[in-house]
Amino acid sequence: MPLRASVLLCALAAGLVLLPAAAAAADPPTPSPTPTSTTTAPVPSATPPAPAWDPAVRFAAGAVPGTVTLSWDPAPGATGYAVVVAGRGRSTTSVPSLLLTGIAPGTDLRVRVVAETAEGAVPSSPARWTAPAAVPAVADASLVRTRVGLRLRWTPVPGVTSYLVELRGADGTDLHRTVAGGSSVTFEPLPSGTLYSALVTAVAADGRRSQARAVRSMFTATAGGPTGTATMPAVAPQPLQTVSARGSAPVAAAVQPQAPPSAAAIRPTLVDSPVAAAACAAAAVVLGALAVLGLLLRRPRKG
Repeated sequence: MPLRASVLLCALAAGLVLLPAAAAAADPPTPSPTPTSTTTAPVPSATPPAPAWDPAVRFAAGAVPGTVTLSWDPAPGATGYAVVVAGRGRSTTSVPSLLLTGIAPGTDLRVRVVAETAEGAVPSSPARWTAPAAVPAVADASLVRTRVGLRLRWTPVPGVTSYLVELRGADGTDLHRTVAGGSSVTFEPLPSGTLYSALVTAVAADGRRSQARAVRSMFTATAGGPTGTATMPAVAPQPLQTVSARGSAPVAAAVQPQAPPSAAAIRPTLVDSPVAAAACAAAAVVLGALAVLGLLLRRPRKG
């Protein structure tokens, strides 16, 4: 083969070898795409979640000694409540309040309220309260007869500015009731010849009441001092009733006196009447004289 043809063949072979490398250098390879992660941001709720139910338990000492009322904010969807008092057991109620009785002054109460809901029982945080000291009772009281009625007097209790005063008949029926700010109340007019009972109860500024002090007296429509006055032990106060009254130094709004019981419906007691006593004495003198005369007539005459 001629030399020129050999050179041409060698150049052609070299071009075929170098052509792919040159093409690769001119067009670099396309890199593979890097995978990316997609994160979805949370959509905020239209209504924020309701806060957990954990109410503050409120305590209120009752007007009647030894009572206290518990109350709290209602739980959403609650069907009832259980009140657990340490040392006193468990009580249930359908309303967000409960009355406790028999609480002595100075008692330390520890209470927890549990709401019953469709999701289950939801307890509150424990609450603690100490019962206040008792309101001192009136130390002494007496009934003094006036011209047409009775006047109740008592020794004031330090720190107390009002008193609940009641007048009852011989059968215990409430006749008069009033709130006084002094140390005496007058009930008049009253039918004569019956036995009356009067009660006076000290009332604290927060409405709590003491034990009641009771006195009893017979009223007769004659001049003189008190008759049959007797001091009785303190008794537990009775529930308030709507009974009008009349008395001195009233603190509450003006009240209208209730008509006293009819004198014809009351049997008079003659033992305490001076007229009856005088009649009895005169009858005794007459009977004695007749007895002496009979003895003289029966004595045999001397011949």
